[in-house]
Amino acid sequence: EQNETRSISAMLRHRMNPKFIVGIIREYATITSFHKVIERVLANYIQEEESQDKCPECGGKMTFEEGCKKCTECGHAKCG
Repeated sequence: EQNETRSISAMLRHRMNPKFIVGIIREYATITSFHKVIERVLANYIQEEESQDKCPECGGKMTFEEGCKKCTECGHAKCG
C-alpha cells in the first residue's frame, strides 16, 4: 500500500492529470481499499476543477499550458 501511495503522490507532484490517476486506481482498487478513498477524493477534485474551467473574460474553455491556465478562445491567461 505504501508504495502505491507514494506512486500516486509522485504522479500528482509531476502534474499528471488526476483523471488519468483515477483511471489507474479504478483498474485495481477494491471497494474497501484505501485507494478507493483516494480515487473518490480525486474524482471530487476533478469535478470542482472542471466547473472552474471557464474563462472569466469570454466564457471559453481554459486549458493548462506552460504552467498557466489559458483560454483557447481569447488568449486570456491566469498564472500562479
